Amino acid sequence: MDLLIITARSGPKLSSEEIRRQTENWYSSYAVNPEVYVRYDKGAAASELEVDLFLDDHAFNVKSILEGSPQTKPYLLKRSYNMQDARNGLGHITLDAIADYHRIIEQAASDRAIQRRM
Repeated sequence: MDLLIITARSGPKLSSEEIRRQTENWYSSYAVNPEVYVRYDKGAAASELEVDLFLDDHAFNVKSILEGSPQTKPYLLKRSYNMQDARNGLGHITLDAIADYHRIIEQAASDRAIQRRM
């Protein structure tokens, strides 16, 4: 299973390439090496990249996934600034911690491995 990061980060006078490189460097400092995409419409990007699972801490991006990438299962990471959205039924699953998402990814990878052996 591949790890893709779709970031909508921006900065004064930063190109998409610089943002991508900064994001890769930040993740690599945690020994994680994802493919990084800089896109402002995360729903369209997830659809184009055929993303299966999606985690974000902003309800706006979860809504974008629900509208633009129906094959993608979105998860909203609960944070103090999104509690109202976490309680509203947007059609997503709300998670308390990133560790919960790791378990979901591990289960999905295990399920795929079993399917390939069949």
